[in-house]
Amino acid sequence: MGYVIADGDSVVYRGPDADILLSEGFARGHCFHVVEGNGVRAGLLGVGFRPIDMPSGIVGIRGTIWMVPESRELRDVEFSYQPISRDESQAGVGGEVRFLRLPDGSWLVRSWELRMPRVQMRRIAPVLTGRPMPGRTIREVVGTQVFGGAVIRLEGAGIMFADTTELERAAAERAARATERVFTLRHDVCGPIAGGGIDLSIKSVGVAEGRLRDSSGTSLVDVLIRADWQSDFRVGIDERVRFQNRGRETRTVEDGRFVLCELPFDVPISIRALVADRAVAQQTIRLNTAKPVDTLALTGTTNRVVAGGVTAAETQSATLRLRVLGELGEPLADAEVTIVASGTPSEAAVRHRTNTDGHATFDGLKAGAVEIAVRRIGQAMQTLRLDIGEGRNEATIRMSRTAVSLDPVRTIGNRVVNARYAEVDRRIRAGVANAVVGRVDFERVRPITVTQMLRRVQGIRLEDSSGTTIITSGRGDRITPGGSRLPCILRVMVDGVLSTASQVERLVPTDIHAIEVFLGPARIPLELGARSSGWCGLLAVWTRVD
Repeated sequence: MGYVIADGDSVVYRGPDADILLSEGFARGHCFHVVEGNGVRAGLLGVGFRPIDMPSGIVGIRGTIWMVPESRELRDVEFSYQPISRDESQAGVGGEVRFLRLPDGSWLVRSWELRMPRVQMRRIAPVLTGRPMPGRTIREVVGTQVFGGAVIRLEGAGIMFADTTELERAAAERAARATERVFTLRHDVCGPIAGGGIDLSIKSVGVAEGRLRDSSGTSLVDVLIRADWQSDFRVGIDERVRFQNRGRETRTVEDGRFVLCELPFDVPISIRALVADRAVAQQTIRLNTAKPVDTLALTGTTNRVVAGGVTAAETQSATLRLRVLGELGEPLADAEVTIVASGTPSEAAVRHRTNTDGHATFDGLKAGAVEIAVRRIGQAMQTLRLDIGEGRNEATIRMSRTAVSLDPVRTIGNRVVNARYAEVDRRIRAGVANAVVGRVDFERVRPITVTQMLRRVQGIRLEDSSGTTIITSGRGDRITPGGSRLPCILRVMVDGVLSTASQVERLVPTDIHAIEVFLGPARIPLELGARSSGWCGLLAVWTRVD
């Protein structure tokens, strides 16, 4: 029957369970291949599968079974449907099944979800033609609906299971008592963390700890340990997915020990030991509620790694460890330290920021005179000229408080500030437009297409004329000099250039900064166009700048 089946006026979407994946029928009907994990799946081994010889009208699934390479431990299965339309693919229609291994060696489905399309039928009727033409009905994907379930608690042999509705209700109850926090585990360094017996829908954090040694077993001290993973993503106008990189870092202390706090659950996390920006040890982990703390034993990948985090080939170079303190001797975190060798251009400068202990360590420097500059908000800049020798060097810099009056500035995150945005934001604050659809509105609704947002705007109508989308004013028709009545069509502008509503439909919602709607020529600003009575109004679309 397949995984997508029509049932009266509804469509049923199904996903595979363990019995299906292990069945002979699934093996006969699918082609398998090895997939190496990358990006958020870095370090994992995948077994990809796709259907073969699918009968016409039957919808199958394709996807990847992900596992840990060394132990072959099953992690999760992600899948999508095949065949699938382009709109459904962009909406992420598919699903995921995540597994959990219990202490007694048995397995269960920890959580699962199905992402189904929300579809509406829209009738297209020509409105600008002089002769009658038949209309037609199209199927339009307007969003996704997620349904699933999760094991929310393990207590002895008992398992409590909740579906999507119960999870949403539990989340609402927690929001009503936001001050109530319950944790079952507490780490000595990182404090309370989520663990077994805790509600999985609480925002969980995990811990990675361990020791770093070289191949001879010698502990490596003051080596940078960094955790990297990928989180939120967006699809650009070129339909490429771009992920946002996240990270945490610390340094090894006595006996080569390290602790990394506030790590996410259920994503591959790359743990690397870095010496002079070169990874000397690396391991990929994946934390979850059953395993919120992972203990690592990192070993340098080459026997050239020696104590202190310096390779044998680098023993002729210098390492400088700076500590930045305040007026009262308190360590200053997030201070920018710049080091450049005397007599070299400023382009050769190396920059680091101090950690929570006020330390910044520079490896691989050339012995000799260096110039150091330290900057931090609220502190007077300090400069220092220092002669460093081969091997390990240490220095302390004490800063003094200062107050500087800065000119007023506007800070806009994640995009380039330019004059176009300044004018747009000024008009929005002044209420020049009849209606505005801003970035906050797009992030709240998360539409699949731009037209979904435009249909929410009062005062305009989206209509189809022989397959071409037009935007008309809701204030009524336009009377021609001859007395005829015609739809009052709004002009469309994209980034200051006149365009068409059909071009706006092709834009990706995440690439739009704001949409201004001006109803009537009197509301159109002079900088955007003429106030001719022939203009029924203007729809001004402004795209984002990466």
